[in-house]
Amino acid sequence: MTMEKDVGKNAWVAAAAGFLAVPTFYLVLMVALNSASFIPLDLRDIWPYLLAMSIGFGLQTGLFVYIREMAGRASMAASAGTSGGAMAACCAHHATDILPIVGLTAIAGVLDRYRIPLLLLGVFSNIIGVMWMLAHVKKHKLYERGGAWKALMQPNWPELIVPAAVALGGVWLALVLRVVK
Repeated sequence: MTMEKDVGKNAWVAAAAGFLAVPTFYLVLMVALNSASFIPLDLRDIWPYLLAMSIGFGLQTGLFVYIREMAGRASMAASAGTSGGAMAACCAHHATDILPIVGLTAIAGVLDRYRIPLLLLGVFSNIIGVMWMLAHVKKHKLYERGGAWKALMQPNWPELIVPAAVALGGVWLALVLRVVK
């Protein structure tokens, strides 16, 4: 197997692991803080967000491994931070399960009220993180000129990141303001 095929294989394995990490973390957290019987009820409300974050986290993980191996260095701290921030936003609403126990009932109420905006913040952060990584791949020409990469490298990712962040931020703010009413 060639080096390039090894890189692609490693990236796909990492992407699958990243995809599975989000629901695994969710299940462990739910069992630890609630009970397994609560999971189906909770999933009914959040499965689209959990799926979107799993896809985004998987893409970022796969792209991170791909970039690291193609570039021969790990200079992706900003994107890794974005991905970690998305995961934190995803799970922040679960703090509502334990905060009343430690006497922070008011904070638990706020986090529960903003559950969906927090989940969307995680999804939106993943979108920006994937765009950031694709911009890095394009900037450093870490892709083959044909195949799927050709289509992925058509957009000018660096120029799209800020408008996308502003648009997603506007959608998120509108949702937060709707929740506040």
